[in-house]
Amino acid sequence: MDKIQNIVNEMQKIDSARILTKIQTTEQLLPSIKQIIIEKQKMLNELKQNQMNLNSLVEQLNIQNSSTQIKESKHRSIALDLEEILLINNHPLLLAYLQSIPVDIFCQTTFKTEVLLSLLTFLVSNLSTELIEIKLSFILLTLKNLNIKKVPKTYLSLFKDIQQTFLSFKEMLYYENCYKAIMWILYLCEDMIEALQN
Repeated sequence: MDKIQNIVNEMQKIDSARILTKIQTTEQLLPSIKQIIIEKQKMLNELKQNQMNLNSLVEQLNIQNSSTQIKESKHRSIALDLEEILLINNHPLLLAYLQSIPVDIFCQTTFKTEVLLSLLTFLVSNLSTELIEIKLSFILLTLKNLNIKKVPKTYLSLFKDIQQTFLSFKEMLYYENCYKAIMWILYLCEDMIEALQN
């Protein structure tokens, strides 16, 4: 019986020693395990941040795409609206519409050459002093937007008429804003005339 008890005691000692060794080993490993956990947590946080950044970027791209589509749609709409208003041949309506178009949007919009030429003809043929600054602004913008390579030579007389019209508007030259616009219009018309004559 004593032998059995001795064996049990020895086994308990061995087990206790093993357990103690395991505890000590675990305690030694704990800092490393903690460090690994911290690093894994850091990686997880970085992944979360990257995911948030990616989501934000995707959202910005979606907003930009929507904005671009809206802007392109708006530009197409302005071009079509202007074409339809010119067909109606309604001067007050045209002036009211031109007043509603921001200058930068007009400059960014792609118009058919015939629409620009029609707008130019219409504005010059109705050149009363009513809303003269709006008229001068859009005559100038239209001339700037025109691609000379797409203008038929038959329109040479139009540019000569515009030139003569503005040269005869001497009273407008007393107003600074009108003066600058008229000088630019005359300059651009001269360029158009030279290009169409050659």
